[in-house]
Amino acid sequence: MATATLSDIDRHLTAKIDELKDCLELKNSAFNGSESREILTNLLSEVESIEVLLEDFERKTKEAKAKLQEAKVLRDKVQHQNEMLECIASNLPSHLPGDQAVTAKMTQLNVDAGASLATGTDVPSSQPVAVSIAASCQAQKASKKANPNVPKIPYLTLEEFSDVPKYMKNRLSYDQINMAVDELHRIMKAKYKIMTMPRSSLGEPAMKKYKAFKSQENEDTAGRYFFVDNDIRNFGRDFKFDSNCRSILTILRHCGRLKESRGGRITRHIVLT
Repeated sequence: MATATLSDIDRHLTAKIDELKDCLELKNSAFNGSESREILTNLLSEVESIEVLLEDFERKTKEAKAKLQEAKVLRDKVQHQNEMLECIASNLPSHLPGDQAVTAKMTQLNVDAGASLATGTDVPSSQPVAVSIAASCQAQKASKKANPNVPKIPYLTLEEFSDVPKYMKNRLSYDQINMAVDELHRIMKAKYKIMTMPRSSLGEPAMKKYKAFKSQENEDTAGRYFFVDNDIRNFGRDFKFDSNCRSILTILRHCGRLKESRGGRITRHIVLT
């Protein structure tokens, strides 16, 4: 019966029950003592056999339920992964970023110069083009300052999440951790937007934040992006600095996404890229 299907087990149990009915009918018939003992012995054997089959059936049912639950979890993870891939695919740039305005101006300048050499006419002045190129460069630098290129903490993979110890994860789900990664990126962008703005343009509240941010830097943060607990409290929306937040930060450190640096009663969470 090790490879029997549910239908096979059902047919087998039905046959055994019929045999028991026959045994009971025989028991109620007029038999002498020795015949009755033999019938009861056979009856007991059949009952024990059915009990073994029922235990095996119950075990197989539990195993099937466990596998079904694992399949549902896997399905949800695959669905989430597909949604993330679709989101990434729909937001891929049509071309690599670059100084396209500058490239276009330089290309046009080269074309004009080539045409002038071919016709023997004077090469047009490049000063307006140079001014336009300089303006484009300045505009791009200003845009970069207004929108600092803060590196994003890489999402956890399903394999990494499954390897995280249970005591760290507690009740946190894979989605919760990666949503927290998005929120931490938004928090750091808000922080470094203030850090990259010209100091002359900062008002008094922003200047206080700027000075606080600068005072938090140390030798461990040199050349790296980081945030502190107060940044989560000040810039966090749906992400609060609570026990779940602490657990997520612990998991991100465990998976090599963050590094912790303590000092001056401040905990700095440094992004590892």
